[in-house]
Amino acid sequence: MIPVDTQEISLTLEDRIKIIGQLPPAISKQLKSLETTLRGKDVETFSQKFETVCGMECCGVFLKKPDKKKERHLLFTHRQSLLGKVEQEEDPAMTLHLVVVILFQQFTGCMLHAPGRMVPSIVTILGTHLQEEEQKILLSFQQLIIKYITAVRNMEEAKRSSNANGSEPQKLETGEGTAETAKDSEKEGMAESNGGDEQTDNEPTVLLSKLNSELPIVKAIVLKTKKDQ
Repeated sequence: MIPVDTQEISLTLEDRIKIIGQLPPAISKQLKSLETTLRGKDVETFSQKFETVCGMECCGVFLKKPDKKKERHLLFTHRQSLLGKVEQEEDPAMTLHLVVVILFQQFTGCMLHAPGRMVPSIVTILGTHLQEEEQKILLSFQQLIIKYITAVRNMEEAKRSSNANGSEPQKLETGEGTAETAKDSEKEGMAESNGGDEQTDNEPTVLLSKLNSELPIVKAIVLKTKKDQ
């Protein structure tokens, strides 16, 4: 009998190998082969090994074959839900996040759940699928978001410095929603790739105004397809 700890823990590579080694040889051999695929980058290989491990000769776990009809319905429903959110969204960073996730599903046929810090990478991947003009729009919008976040941070640092020196803090005008979410993980990820530039006192306001003016253009990349459905 293998002792089981009911507390949730993260297994290391050594932990997995140790546990696999305590199993019967026939099962252990198959699981070692499966565990090796976790360190690779080929999902297809992992899937094949997983099906083998679940087979009657090893674990005896029945895997239900995917229902293609239900899968298509799920993808369609998920996409329509995201499109609805795009229509209502007013925050530039969240809008870009939703748009790139929708486009990824549109071109790959796979749903994608990704943190905001991965948005720049997804935009790069989409470059092989999008028209050149659409790719330029997304890249330009992404850079504006980065500049805006950097400008807000610089202004906040200047305000804290002024407070520490006993000076009157500067007032920052921001748009509803965007300023409040400037520290979200989504924006953290994009801002890390950009250095701080010198700015004027009203730079955040100017950048936010430009973002809001380009918001409909970015939304139109995915919303135009909704009208055709």
